[in-house]
Amino acid sequence: MHDYLLAYQKTSEAQLNLIEDEDNEFKMFDAIGGFELRELRNRNIKFNKENRPNLYYPFYIDPDTEDANGLHPISLTPNDGWLELYPLESQGVNTVWRWGKEKAKANLNINILAKPMRNGGYMIVEKYRESRVMARSVWGNQKTNTERGTLLVKELFGAKVFDYPKPLEMLKQICELGSGSDGDDIILDFFSGSATTAHAVMELNAEDGGARRFILVQLPELCAEGSEAAKAGYRNICEIGKERMRRAGAKIREERAVGLLEDDAASLDVGFKVFRLDTSNWELWDDSPTPPTEAAAFLARLRDSKNARKLDRSDADVLTEVALKSGLPLDATFEALPLVNVAVYVERGARLGAILQDGAEVEDVERLLEAPPSERLEKIVVAESAFRSDAALANVAHLLAENGIEAKFI
Repeated sequence: MHDYLLAYQKTSEAQLNLIEDEDNEFKMFDAIGGFELRELRNRNIKFNKENRPNLYYPFYIDPDTEDANGLHPISLTPNDGWLELYPLESQGVNTVWRWGKEKAKANLNINILAKPMRNGGYMIVEKYRESRVMARSVWGNQKTNTERGTLLVKELFGAKVFDYPKPLEMLKQICELGSGSDGDDIILDFFSGSATTAHAVMELNAEDGGARRFILVQLPELCAEGSEAAKAGYRNICEIGKERMRRAGAKIREERAVGLLEDDAASLDVGFKVFRLDTSNWELWDDSPTPPTEAAAFLARLRDSKNARKLDRSDADVLTEVALKSGLPLDATFEALPLVNVAVYVERGARLGAILQDGAEVEDVERLLEAPPSERLEKIVVAESAFRSDAALANVAHLLAENGIEAKFI
């Protein structure tokens, strides 16, 4: 009846976020918004007048004035007719406030006021406006129930194409705990299954305007013959995950389009790229074992080509490998910059260029060097086969070195 989540802290800077409390309903409001009251006094007697003297000071309360919430104005300086209040004693110990004087002064009569007590006295209270709470150690609500995950996948696909998918709300809560809406955090799922994690990240971003990204990893495990997934035309788990991301993204846009301008709904980022793990695009870089029966053909290809780029690989395949080996993420984007004789691919964010196609000339590289300093490439990857002669290749190498551009020839 139970699943377990283990959270590991990699560095001392890691922390878990608060999560939205759906049951929270503020009963008090002011011009800023809703709040609840929390006593400003620190009830822990370990913190007292003796070891925290800077937190022991008086407030002065106006007993004749109160606001709509029954709270009274306070001051840090005495006024005629105002009551003086120090932190109360507890177990014979002079307790202290939770805030120092400077913070109290900045929040005076905005976030801290006095509240009357039944015994005729007063307490200093803070208007606590946080609607989020710490995650509990047991998640017992229906939204995180595994059955919800199964029902959602069935609703998206019209059939039970995946057994025991994780509930969407549970993954959303995990992402909420470990990532923020104000950054570009990356959520990695090494066993992505039906891609619930991607669904959760897209939906959470749509709700709070975040820019979280996800990386999903999944072996292409075959769907069992005769299963609902196989009957629906899905050969392996990866195909189910990809289709779920498409359908979930479309559903999120459709739901968010209500009350949004058409352009705003269309701008919601629910896109993704799919990569398949493979050997290098270049024979020389491919360290996978070559079967004895193919050894002769492999050596012949190396002799016949300077760089032996595999025939079934596209420029997009090569650029992905170039990006990864240059330390760029999988979502790096290259644009084709057409020069005199050939297209040069440029990743402007990293100032990385690549010349991969045959027919390049030295003047193409010279044209690249005409760019203003702010747009000048810092590194360029050159396929040796792109240039017609070794002399042209030598000139290119000299030209790049002379202009301080790092070159890698493949």
